[in-house]
Amino acid sequence: MKPSFFLSAKPWQIFLITCIPIFTFMLLLSSPLDAGNNAYYLIATFQFSIIVFLYWLKSIGLKLSAKLPATQSFDILGFKILIYYAITYMVVTSVLLLLMSVDIKIAVKIYSFISLSLLLPLFFLFALIHSIYDAAKILKAVELRKKVNFLDFIGEFLSFCFFPIGIWFLQASINRIYEMNASDDLMNHLVE
Repeated sequence: MKPSFFLSAKPWQIFLITCIPIFTFMLLLSSPLDAGNNAYYLIATFQFSIIVFLYWLKSIGLKLSAKLPATQSFDILGFKILIYYAITYMVVTSVLLLLMSVDIKIAVKIYSFISLSLLLPLFFLFALIHSIYDAAKILKAVELRKKVNFLDFIGEFLSFCFFPIGIWFLQASINRIYEMNASDDLMNHLVE
C-alpha cells in the first residue's frame, strides 16, 4: 500500500503546510493594509490549518487502520463519519467567514445560525476529540503490533492535542512505521 503524502512526508513538511500560513498572515496583519477585514482572514487562515490537520488525521486513521493487529478492534465507519463531519464543518464555516468579509448578508445569517445552534459546534468538538483519540490509538497499536488501552497511547493523544509541537514526534513515528513496513514487504518479496 502506497502511503499518502501526509504519511510519507517529513515532520518539517507537515509543520510548514500547517503553520506557515498562520505565521505569514500574522506578519501581514501588522502591515497597514485594510484592517477591517483582517479578522475574518485570520480566522479563515487558522481554519485552513485545522482542515490540513484533519486531513492528516484522516490519512493516519484510514491508511494505518489497514495495518492494525487482529486483536485491535476499530470502527472505521464511525471514524469516517466523524472526520468527514469535522472537515465539512470547518470548510463551511471558512467559506462563510470569507463571504462575511465581503459583506454578504446571507452569509451573516447562515453563520449566525450555525454559531447559535450549539449542537453543531459541540458535535464538531466531539468529532475532533474522538478523531484524535482514534488516530492516537491506531498509531500506537500499529507501532506496538498489539492491542492497546488509553494509558498506552496517552502520549500520542496529547501530542495530537498540542499539534504544532506534536508533529515532530508523531510524524517521525509514522515514518518509522512505513520504513519498517517497506522493509518487511521487501523481505517477504525476497523470500517468495
